Amino acid sequence: MKHYVKDKVIIITGGSSGFGLETARMLLEMDAKIVITGRNKERLDSVEKKLADKNLFAVQADAVVIADWKRLIDETKKRFGRIDVLINNHGAGCKIAQVEDMSDDDIQQVLNIEATHKLLFMAQQCLKMLHFKAKIV
Repeated sequence: MKHYVKDKVIIITGGSSGFGLETARMLLEMDAKIVITGRNKERLDSVEKKLADKNLFAVQADAVVIADWKRLIDETKKRFGRIDVLINNHGAGCKIAQVEDMSDDDIQQVLNIEATHKLLFMAQQCLKMLHFKAKIV
């Protein structure tokens, strides 16, 4: 069966655990070229060893550090030549709870990570690098 993601270069932020890891695993099974990111180098190394796929590339990057995004894009282009899809999955260690159980600072941290940093990355970096038919999720 031919998959729509075959040979697509897909970056998955927060790809070393949870939904990101499972998404990477599923897309690798469909012959996509996957770049996963995470802050924890040991966890990234473990995922690379566990999935053991030539189309998997792990890059240590912090979702809230713009310099890491620039390096991620450079390393992705060097390895695969392009970026087709960006899946912004990272949580960057923010508190996960019901809104009524969060302080104003907790809510501001979530907004900073989920809106500000993701939009900054897309606006400043990724949109310059994506080719015409690329997608951001």
